[in-house]
Amino acid sequence: MRSKPLTSKPAVLFISHDASITGAPLCFGELLSSLARTELEFEPIVFLRGGGPLLQEWRDTGLHIYVFSKRNWKGTAGKAVNRLLSLFAYIRLLLRIRPLLVYSSTILNDAEIIIGWLFGARTVVHVHEGKALMRRHIVIMHVSSWFTSRYICVSHYSARALRETIGAEGTVVHNGIGAIHAIPSPTSRTPGSRLVLGMVGGIQPNKGHHIAIEAIAKLEPEIRQSVCLRIFGAVEDENYRQALDALIERLDLGHQIEFCGVVSIRDLIYASIDVLILASFDESFGRVILEAFAYSRPVVASAVGGIPEIITNGENGLLVEAGNPEELAASLSRLLQDPDFALRIARNAMVDVKQRFRLEDNVARLRVEIESMLTRD
Repeated sequence: MRSKPLTSKPAVLFISHDASITGAPLCFGELLSSLARTELEFEPIVFLRGGGPLLQEWRDTGLHIYVFSKRNWKGTAGKAVNRLLSLFAYIRLLLRIRPLLVYSSTILNDAEIIIGWLFGARTVVHVHEGKALMRRHIVIMHVSSWFTSRYICVSHYSARALRETIGAEGTVVHNGIGAIHAIPSPTSRTPGSRLVLGMVGGIQPNKGHHIAIEAIAKLEPEIRQSVCLRIFGAVEDENYRQALDALIERLDLGHQIEFCGVVSIRDLIYASIDVLILASFDESFGRVILEAFAYSRPVVASAVGGIPEIITNGENGLLVEAGNPEELAASLSRLLQDPDFALRIARNAMVDVKQRFRLEDNVARLRVEIESMLTRD
């Protein structure tokens, strides 16, 4: 561990389960970057249970970052031992800095919240999860709720899910995104070129990649042959990935589906696609929608979770029923056959994201919540 200089400021310990390129860590990193550039009444210190592609970017902020390096042990026993060792490292850090507040970027740091409270810290859980994941962790969430001073939720949907799952109330602070300078362009192509659909997110069943693939197969033949789908993200479920391969082969779409893996530079992703698809079955917010808005890309998304809090159907995007490839295919056809409409909703989206989802507003709200916990009797 790096040594921490003595300070008269109260310490706030920020915790993330990892530094992966996913929703909660991306938002966490933006918060850390903002805190590092700001004169604060507290000292932010960061504890990570695991590394990831974003780690170096977080280190570059200059904040004090402590990372538990997982051992390469396989199986359930290996995971359990790693978890215990990470908690020992966490307790050592608590004893060293004695934080006044412990802030978790996800519901997954339940043990850290409980231990932090037992060490006398106030505790905040930033809820980036939806009802499906909450139900999977319902028992430990009930237990950790007894030790949680405050919940912050990324959407009204997430707050409702929290209330319905464990009876807790949460303050809603929508995610934000920093300024991106993009020029709206029509969803059209030169003769002979293909229009590129894109999906961004971990490859696992909830994200609905199979629905998007089935939707492409249901497009009219002349439209289907002129599009392709690029899928960006890490494989989080190997069985699901294999099932997608089988589906692609059965539908004879191998020449139209491309798995691009993890791409950390967002400019490269959105420069390479024309339309974003989010076919999730549950989504607490949908950060990738904000990214597509900022890059002026039309979005077709499932009308689930917190997504309708971002998209107004037909105005700044299109909403479809989750799990309905026919409806998704119809919406894609509309965008592909009416480039003026696609351009209009992309322009509306870019204006909307600058007005309602500014990163500066998001961070300011989070700082208010944090500082109110530090000054509370």
